[in-house]
This record gives sequence, C-alpha cells and structure tokens, in this order.
Amino acid sequence: MGAFDQASLIVIPFGTDAVAPELISITETADGFGVDCRIAHVVLDRTDAPPLRLNGGGLEFGEPPPLPQMPEVDQQLDYLLAHFQRYCSVWDRYPRAFLTSYFAFIHRHIMDNRRELAQSLARFEDLYRFDQWAFSAPRPLPRAHPMARDAGDGFLPRVDFAFWTGSEIVAIDLIGSATRGKAHEERRAVLARNGVKVIEIPHGILDSAHEGDFAAALPAEFHRFWETEPLPSGPFKTAPLPEIS
Repeated sequence: MGAFDQASLIVIPFGTDAVAPELISITETADGFGVDCRIAHVVLDRTDAPPLRLNGGGLEFGEPPPLPQMPEVDQQLDYLLAHFQRYCSVWDRYPRAFLTSYFAFIHRHIMDNRRELAQSLARFEDLYRFDQWAFSAPRPLPRAHPMARDAGDGFLPRVDFAFWTGSEIVAIDLIGSATRGKAHEERRAVLARNGVKVIEIPHGILDSAHEGDFAAALPAEFHRFWETEPLPSGPFKTAPLPEIS
C-alpha cells in the first residue's frame, strides 16, 4: 500500500468486466491516501507518474518467465502478448486481435528505426541491443476501469484498453459497423469529462493486411516511444499473478 494525494490519485483495475467495490479500499493515511486492491490494477500519481511502459515494473506472472528459452526480443514480445491476452475473456475476439496488432506494431516500429536506435547505443558496444527499446512501448491494460472521483460507484465505464501516457489516460475503444446511439455518446462524454482521451479503432483494421492503417490510428504518444527513456531495459520482474475475474 502506497500513500498518494487524493487529488492526484489514479487507480485503474483491469482484466475484469466489472469491479466489485469490496475488492478495493482507499483509506486516509498520515501522509495521503493508501490503496488496497485485490484484483489486477495499477496505481498512479497524476502529478508525478512517468508513462506506464512494458518495462515499468509491476508485471505479475504466474511463473518465472522462461528467459533461457526466449533469448530474442521478438520471442519476449510474444511472451508478453500472451500474458496480456490472459486479461481478455475467452470470447474477446477483437481485443485479442488488437493486442496481436499492437505488439506487431511495436516490433515493426523498432525495426523501421533500427539505424537510429543502434546509433543511440553505439557507445555502449554490446551492452545493449537496439531492439530492447521495444520494451519502452506503452503498456496496455485490457478491460480497464479507470477510477473517477465523481462517478457514482467510483469508476468510469469499462474501456477495451487503457494506457497511461504520463499526462493522461488514453482509452482504446474497438468499434464495429453498428450505429452508435445516445448511450454511446453519453459514455464518451463521461470519459472525456474525467480527462480520458478516447481513440476509436475499427474492427476492420485489426489484421496484418491493414498494419499501416492500424499504426496511423494510434495516438502520437505511441510512436517513437523510446525518446523519453535514457536507456532500454527489460520488463521481467516476477511476482505471483493475481486472480483474474
């Protein structure tokens, strides 16, 4: 349990279709507010939190990752892809497809910029590999429920994915061809009113044939994500995996 200022506190439970209030408690402490949450979640300080990245710590795996069996970065990205897909339900076809496209985008974006990235690490000789910058990419939180102080039950409507850029929550909504009505607009308004930036990505571009359209649909912060990191680092710090609802 960490202490936070109430005005800047952000809690994002994820990997669940609904948040049971009894699983989360926020209590006042001597120097702020503490959070106790018994489901997968992240806790952020709006005024002092760097972007949430793949390598940002706090990833919880059921078993230690088999690193000797996956020495290459693309193999490690595949492992992370499978990890995040566990937080989708078994029926979540499009969220799983989004994750597949997103991790393919990360790898492709690194490879497209390999000359620049290799040059940035040249002085370190063989200490780092340029493709390790892939782990600086924003971390997806599937089936996320951002906290809102003015929401009736304390949390905003569920979004397909939430990302924290260091300054705001970006929500990804995956949309089909069905007409969206008043309820959709009201939901968007609630999210916007609470500082959540919503990006809509059509189901039709969630495949390898539309990789350019998929990349273009992602916000600017998802491109050149390595620029605010001094050096690449990996994501594998193990701890028990929380129960997934």
